[in-house]
Amino acid sequence: MLTTTEKSIIIDPELSVRHQLSDGKHFVFRIDVNEADKLKNSFLVLRSTTLNQYAELVLRAMKDLRGLRVVFLIRDKKLDVDGFLDKVQELGAPTILSKLHLVTKPEQIQTVVEAWYRGEQHDQISHVTIDENDLIVKDCAMKSYRISFEKIPVLCHLSPSDRNKYKFDGNTISWAKGKVDLDMDVIRYECDLQFRRQKDLEALRLYGPTLTAKAIKNLREQYSLTQGEIATKAALSVRQVSRLETGNQKLNASAASRLAKAHGTDLDSYLGKLINTCAKIEGEQLSSY
Repeated sequence: MLTTTEKSIIIDPELSVRHQLSDGKHFVFRIDVNEADKLKNSFLVLRSTTLNQYAELVLRAMKDLRGLRVVFLIRDKKLDVDGFLDKVQELGAPTILSKLHLVTKPEQIQTVVEAWYRGEQHDQISHVTIDENDLIVKDCAMKSYRISFEKIPVLCHLSPSDRNKYKFDGNTISWAKGKVDLDMDVIRYECDLQFRRQKDLEALRLYGPTLTAKAIKNLREQYSLTQGEIATKAALSVRQVSRLETGNQKLNASAASRLAKAHGTDLDSYLGKLINTCAKIEGEQLSSY
């Protein structure tokens, strides 16, 4: 089992970055695959000028290293893409393409490796590009997210020229115009349905069981539904509905999905309405003091 407390392995056959990465307490270097390291988080570093020379090493490493996370490709010359793709096809290892990460400086490698060490590979940013009206963000686990600027309220007002005037580090993407900062949570919330539902349920838990229960009841009454009607449509007992509306039963994803169906809406819309209702009730309570 991989753990974030073990040092990561950086396989650097050409010694490209061994003396350039700072503070190596989270990783160790190798020039080849070590039998003892095959299950650990591993990273391969190659140069674009010699990629095809080492292509077979890369592809065989994919099979030997179960913990191979990223193949860093230092761009120091135009990449012979066709030659590399031919080798990928020859050795039957198409999954390598999802692990390739082009970099221009050692600091980019360090950001990714340290994110994996801390277990924050899904929370840290490794690369950002703008494609016309879309923002494309890659996390340190090499998963890419594409989202339209129009879908992010704080960014939709930016002109095409201002969209390209951004800076990013491992934590945030920033635009000076409008003083906007985005992190991976915002990107994943917009692009990853499961992540959004998880965050919405967390938001309701932060409001607490009493406030969430009031919101469930309030929303039912807005739809002019009785507890009995909710129970029938949601395949719950009236007692379960009552317990949800008094805070004596925890609202989980399954119960929320059933309630959403009973209200004739989808889960995401229902969670959003619950959150808005909680905020409204909380605001009314605060204003009454």
